[in-house]
Amino acid sequence: MHDIIFKTVLLKGESGAITSIEKTDTSGLVDTYTITFNDGETKEFDVTNGRAIVSVEKTSSVGYVDTYTITFNDGTTTTFQVETASITVDSSFSDTSTNALENKTITDKFATVDSNINNVTTKADTNEIKINKIDTNIIPTTSNETTTTASQSYADGKFLTLNGLLRKVTASISQGDTINNSNSEITTLSDELTKQQYKFEQRLGNIGFYFESKVAIMENTSDAYRVYTDDYIQELFDDTRDPALTTSMFVSNGDTNVMSAHITGCSHVPNNGWHVTFGNNVPQGNLMRLNILLLHVYS
Repeated sequence: MHDIIFKTVLLKGESGAITSIEKTDTSGLVDTYTITFNDGETKEFDVTNGRAIVSVEKTSSVGYVDTYTITFNDGTTTTFQVETASITVDSSFSDTSTNALENKTITDKFATVDSNINNVTTKADTNEIKINKIDTNIIPTTSNETTTTASQSYADGKFLTLNGLLRKVTASISQGDTINNSNSEITTLSDELTKQQYKFEQRLGNIGFYFESKVAIMENTSDAYRVYTDDYIQELFDDTRDPALTTSMFVSNGDTNVMSAHITGCSHVPNNGWHVTFGNNVPQGNLMRLNILLLHVYS
């Protein structure tokens, strides 16, 4: 039998994944934010109050290092680097032999190896893990509205300013519609960065898991708060079916120092989304730290 050269698959684990983005210092009008990676490395960048982040995008790759550039609305930029993982395949197969029986045995072994590789690929396709995603536009350039009547259309997830306050659109707004708490919510740059920091999404087979720890604000005194719209959940899990039939939500109070009300449960309102309910009314303007778990069943 001639020499057999086997295929070797070398896998390198992920390194340099972002674990958190948090504000770590304030000096005058300048806030310092620290990016922490899972290998313990950190990067810092400063944000002067009044500035907004326009985009975070990968601008270059050298070897296993990607460079990301943060662009602000005043034209200034700052950069940080992320080490990337790699998968390499080396060597080759040879099934040459002067013995027909040996040739058949070698071919069978090749088929077994190929089958194992296919199984790994299948598992990689159906089991997806996404941790600490950073949107390419955390807060894009916003439009300033001078009245509650929308001067243009806004899609769900877009931003606008009204009466000097930043608002995030939670349900699509058409030109001429009234901008209110049913289609948008007050937010801040720090809040949006916090939302990016504490997100975890994973899919195992036909079950999807999503965790988020978010800071929310009560815009009206109420015993309930809408956490997600149906459109948001459908986009999150890439599933257009009714979230009332595919998704369950579980919420806990992450900080009783800022909200003393007890959470009594979660309810889905048809065509309106998933809400968290409280044991008593929570005053307007009250901040909340909501720790949220979504379970989604795919077809």
